[in-house]
Order: sequence, then structure tokens, then C-alpha cells
Amino acid sequence: MDFSLHSDAIYSENRFNFVATTNLTPMTEDYILILQLIGGSKQAFSALYQKYVDRVYGYVLSMTHNQTTAEDITQYCFMKVWEHHARLRPEDNFAAYLYVVARNATYNETRRRLSATRYADFVARSAEGAINYTLCDVNVSMLRQEMQKVVATLPEVRRKIYLLSSEQNMTNAEIAQALGISVKTVETQLGRVTAAMRRKLAPYL
Repeated sequence: MDFSLHSDAIYSENRFNFVATTNLTPMTEDYILILQLIGGSKQAFSALYQKYVDRVYGYVLSMTHNQTTAEDITQYCFMKVWEHHARLRPEDNFAAYLYVVARNATYNETRRRLSATRYADFVARSAEGAINYTLCDVNVSMLRQEMQKVVATLPEVRRKIYLLSSEQNMTNAEIAQALGISVKTVETQLGRVTAAMRRKLAPYL
């Protein structure tokens, strides 16, 4: 199975937007290809791959801003399609299915790399940009509100440390110097903020 990306492709915003269509009907191209794919057709898989690989890559790249990560996640998405091809349903929207796989894979990879607070910001920003995707189930408004509630309940010094880190992008050393405290204290306080965010935001992440 060839998962190579199109090296000469240009990924503009219009190229990677998934089409938010209704369920497929018999005799449409995707419907027929997915029927064949369910039966194990490598040719059908290749046709779907060629049709959607640029869109998936462009979508993931728009969120990660990292070509290597976008390539890895794109290949992962199509590997999952092949692994689960027997369970696909031809009447469903294949583009929307791919979007969900790509979105979840991107979120999982980002969650692995970021703290809970920065991950929540990432989810909110990426969801706000996904205006063309009807299946996006991240409630951005609720997420923002819950984050604000957590911040509002923090002790004053802890809240100040968090805001300097998240809004002004100051390093721990810079925060320590600005507030006249140790770097270890900054790390401890940010760790407590992360724990609070993780508990409160768990239903939304």
C-alpha cells in the first residue's frame, strides 16, 4: 500500500476543506468505491486515497503547522481506513469520517506534547477555525467559559503566574524574576493550574 504524499501539491485553504455533505446515495463515486473497499479492493482504497490525501494533509497542516507531523498523521489516518475497511458504511459521508479520524489523531498527538492548559487553547482555536465541518463536537464557547471559571478561582499569585505564562508567553525564569520568586515556585504553581484545568476540562477534551 503506497501512502506517499503528493510532493508537488499546493495546499491552499480551499484544497483542504472537507465537504460537509449529507449521507451518500447509491451510484455516487464514493459510494461505489467504499462498497469495493469493504470487499478488500486495493484499487478502491488507492482511488479514495488519491482523492482525499491532499485534503487530509492540508487540514492537519493547518492545525499543526508542522509538515513532518502532518505527513505522519495523514499516513496514520489512511492506515486506519485500511485497517477498518470492512466496517465502513457506504451510505455515510466518507469525507466527514476522514475528518473525524484526522481531527482526533491531531488532538491526541497535540495532547501528548502539550500541557493541559495549552492543549485546551489549541482545541479551542482549531475548533473555531473548523467552520466548514459539521461534525466538530468541541463546544468552544463552553470550553472557554470553563477555562475562565478555573482561572477566576485561582489564588491571586497562581492566577498571575498562569496569565503571564499563557497570555504573555513568558518563560518560567522570566516570571520568577518579574514576581521575585523562585523558578521552582513558578513550576509548582503552573503544575497546580494544569491539574485544576485537567479535572475541570476533562468532559470537553
